[in-house]
Amino acid sequence: MRIGVISDTHIPEAMPALPPRVRELLADVAIILHLGDITTLDTLHELEDITITIAISGHVDPPFVQQYLPRKTHVQVGETRRVGLIHGDKEPRRFLERLSRWLSGGLDKNETILPHVYEAFRDDEPKVDVIAFGHSHVPYNRVHGGVLYFNPGTVIPRKDRPGTLGILDIDDDRIHGQIMPL
Repeated sequence: MRIGVISDTHIPEAMPALPPRVRELLADVAIILHLGDITTLDTLHELEDITITIAISGHVDPPFVQQYLPRKTHVQVGETRRVGLIHGDKEPRRFLERLSRWLSGGLDKNETILPHVYEAFRDDEPKVDVIAFGHSHVPYNRVHGGVLYFNPGTVIPRKDRPGTLGILDIDDDRIHGQIMPL
């Protein structure tokens, strides 16, 4: 199954609407996952015009969005795969030291979020195969402990990098994440 993953759209605060390339890149996906900071349900409806969309709320979403969308959820993909969705805005420091030993190399902005997203799904049964998260606006696509940690970044372009979204290709045999520049 091909899944589109998008996060931190911040519309209309950051930009008036989704870039047209978003629709182009998501045209052939079976489902879209939005990982929070959607800020308006109009963006959710625009994504739903493309295909089935599952969304969660983030820390800057207004109260009416937070009441409508959960903060965390799971998506079953096929018979055996599960994707956990969370925004990632809570960063409990008590887990950072323990988890940083588990992760290789130094910590970037996403890796300071990993302890929170790991803890959010650690005790879930059945286990998740992918933890999709946002919040940092920085793409991330790495496997730790047999779980793919995937952050599509943000559609909002910056001086030093274009906006991005993600594509997950998941079947019973493999999971592949890809970051797509806009």
